[in-house]
Amino acid sequence: MNIKTKKISLHISSIIVLILVISFSAILSFNFYKSSQNSFAYLEKLTNEFSHRTTSKVQNYLNNTNTSLKVISQINEEDIFKNEQLNISLMYEYLKESKYLSSMYIANKNGDFLQVRNYPKLATRKIIHKNNTFEDIWKYRDQNFITKDIKIIYDTFDARKRIWYKNVRKDKIFISTPYMFESTNELGITISFAKFDETGKKIFVVAADISLKSLNKFLKEQAIKLEGDIALISSTYSIISDTKSKDMSNISKSIYDKNINTITINASKIYFNNKKEKNITDIQNNKYIFSGNDFKIDTNSFWHLIIVIPENKILGNVKQALLETMFISFIILILFILISIKIANTISKPISMLSKDLQELKELNLDINIDNSSSIKEINDAQNSLLLLQNGLKYFSKYMPSDLVKILIKNNKELKIGGVDKNLAIMFTDIENFTTICESSKPEDLTAQLAVYFELINKIISKHNGTIDKYIGDAVMAFWGAPIDIENPVNKSVLAAIEIQKELEILNNKWQKENKPQLKTRIGVHYGKAIVGNIGSIQRMNYTIIGDSVNIAARLEAVNKNYNTYLMISQEVQSIIKNDFKTEFIDSIKLKGKNTITNIYTISS
Repeated sequence: MNIKTKKISLHISSIIVLILVISFSAILSFNFYKSSQNSFAYLEKLTNEFSHRTTSKVQNYLNNTNTSLKVISQINEEDIFKNEQLNISLMYEYLKESKYLSSMYIANKNGDFLQVRNYPKLATRKIIHKNNTFEDIWKYRDQNFITKDIKIIYDTFDARKRIWYKNVRKDKIFISTPYMFESTNELGITISFAKFDETGKKIFVVAADISLKSLNKFLKEQAIKLEGDIALISSTYSIISDTKSKDMSNISKSIYDKNINTITINASKIYFNNKKEKNITDIQNNKYIFSGNDFKIDTNSFWHLIIVIPENKILGNVKQALLETMFISFIILILFILISIKIANTISKPISMLSKDLQELKELNLDINIDNSSSIKEINDAQNSLLLLQNGLKYFSKYMPSDLVKILIKNNKELKIGGVDKNLAIMFTDIENFTTICESSKPEDLTAQLAVYFELINKIISKHNGTIDKYIGDAVMAFWGAPIDIENPVNKSVLAAIEIQKELEILNNKWQKENKPQLKTRIGVHYGKAIVGNIGSIQRMNYTIIGDSVNIAARLEAVNKNYNTYLMISQEVQSIIKNDFKTEFIDSIKLKGKNTITNIYTISS
């Protein structure tokens, strides 16, 4: 369907002028209201505005935290402790980005527990449940996240008995009622999200503690501006914030506590009893006007905002305010009409940039700089969301070939199980004597060394238009010719193999000088038909290749050790590259699992 479109600046200009004209008419009509009606309407307006700001602030906390929890919940159960350092680093990054987060943690169905905590000291905590015993390991860290002290205790802490674990439901975010955090003595809430298996059983729960300290500060600032006071009450009638209270002693207590007698809490009681009542008098006979507003924080819970203002603060200036409003509104109307086009252009420019950035992301140009400096909240939210999308696509591209991601985006089709027969150049690599190297190396040192090793191989394979299928322990499986057809896939695979050996020789010489183990690599390359496509289940699939040609490539890599070689190619590869590379016949053998004779070759140095 063809839709007639106009520039957004024209749309916005028209809307702004229309809104201003309507606003001006509404303001003129407003002058006929009685003074008392004006005062109540003014208070209701303030309440709604502050309620909206408070809601936005709380929802911002919740939404950001929800996103973090859902991201972490994507890990597999076995990876919680297998990739413990990675998960700790991820939670720590979220804590650094979100200052209102006090801690993040994961608890599984066995009672095992992993936590990163910001306050009162930066620390990580790991609890392992074995034989009805909870081994509780605390690691206290400095500002660089380096472990400075370790404390091990045997505790009875069982996360599975906590309300945030027990009460979370499938595909639902659980939000606790506000309470005082024991370790920081700060008011906050706990949010959790669970991962379930296919039978509906809970596998593990990811949770975060959100401090409401900044929310209390925000309410106090607003109360000063109002020249009044504000109370924030939970759905269970406990006090979240009370600006009339001189200290924090009333926080988390019930509004019906006999020892609490502030004007804000008394107004809250009246509000819950009769929401039409708007007046209250204190023991000194001072009169106040109050108003309340309820807002959702989740599907089951409401918070209540109560604003109390001395009556004379509102009624005393009503008449003067009405006259000033008429004059100022007229001036503002004229000024805003004159600058509406400028405002429209200011608003439309970042939106146009968003549209351009979206097109770039559609082409998978992920290195673009997305501007997120708009002062307009909604646009800034969209910019930040686009940044998240950009990061998500970057992460997604690390798990799937970038060419395949481009195809998926452009085709706009759902992923389906299935594959096609294609002639592919297939490579397998494997590190010589890796088991021995593992036994003689520290895990953290070997992991760091492997990261450099895999980065080198990935860079070279990508340089020669190859696609890395998967990492199998220390082995790498790659192929040429899918998802996008390329010219001379066999030559490129052999060039990549030669370059890997050359670059690895340089790297191994460097490691030898550093007294690090050398990672010598055996490579096998074959060319033949294979099934390439989405293999797996509906819930989880992998873009990969299968077939006899894959097995042959793997066997070629393995037979290197029998001939003291580091690059072995098949007859099919040799027949294609023999005019471009100097090859050397090695032997005619039966590869494992094959009944036919296979001629094997290597590339002469």
